[in-house]
Amino acid sequence: MNRFITYAYGPGWLVLGAVIVVVKDLQLVFDGIGTAFTPLMNIYLGEQSYEGVKRCYWLSMRLSIVEGAAMMVLLVVFAPLIVRLYGVDATSMWNYAVNGLRIEALGLPFLSLLFMVTSYYLLVNKIALGFVVSGLRELFVAAPVSVAFGFFWGVYGMFAGLAVSPALAYVISDLYVRFRYGKQNYPLFLANELKGFRHAFYEFKLAPESIIGVQKQAEHFLNENGIPPKTVMKVKLLIEELYMLVYEKNGKNTAVYAECSVIIRDYGVQVITKDDGVLFDLSSEDVVASSITEFMVSGYMEKLKSDKMYLTTMSYNRNVFRINSERL
Repeated sequence: MNRFITYAYGPGWLVLGAVIVVVKDLQLVFDGIGTAFTPLMNIYLGEQSYEGVKRCYWLSMRLSIVEGAAMMVLLVVFAPLIVRLYGVDATSMWNYAVNGLRIEALGLPFLSLLFMVTSYYLLVNKIALGFVVSGLRELFVAAPVSVAFGFFWGVYGMFAGLAVSPALAYVISDLYVRFRYGKQNYPLFLANELKGFRHAFYEFKLAPESIIGVQKQAEHFLNENGIPPKTVMKVKLLIEELYMLVYEKNGKNTAVYAECSVIIRDYGVQVITKDDGVLFDLSSEDVVASSITEFMVSGYMEKLKSDKMYLTTMSYNRNVFRINSERL
């Protein structure tokens, strides 16, 4: 204990401050995933493509772990160089700073996860929860744990406490969400939205066989939910012709990735398409038909009239189609 007090109130504050500053600077990097998925998450939530929300969330979780692990490895390997960049060069201080930075870096994967889930909580209007998780991440866990570890194991114990605190904060917040909001709402808070909500979500690389595969899956989904046969045929035709036109427009040698949401509404079926190919308004009825597929799509769009919408979303083509069961 005496060793810890002597160090903490001496020049060791320089070392501790430098190491903390290094890790704090990384928060801008860790906040990048939350900033990146926010526009896409807003789109999925707005159009009620909840399966898209789920996939985006779990992909972000995996990316956060990878990002945190990558930064951990970089800090462990380049700790001597990084410490010198922050002005710690005295031999005794330098050794403490390098070892301390390497110890604290072990907690970066969990720190990255905390930033990601906080961004999601703010996105779904769980402001108070986001504030609590941020408090756990920055203060309420880190301070007591690092001081307690430092009390028993000296300065390296303090660094170990700073490494352990993100993992502990993540576990606490995770358990709180599970028990406070229930398993059905964990971790996406979508239980109320999904009650009685029927939808299917498909993502695929454009090719004739994959388009037909999605068409068959959508047909099976709609038949299972008692949609009238004429409506099912209309949806099948829409999916096949639209994506075949996108495939044709981009060329057979171009890799194009697409998504398709099929949502059962009170009026019938809503189909939402996305693709990252060349920007092209599929819903336009004024396109000059240069192929059989384009001619068929143009005629189909003319029949839909106002029940269609085209938007470019983050450089993606996004089309929304409304198919009314009562008029088919």
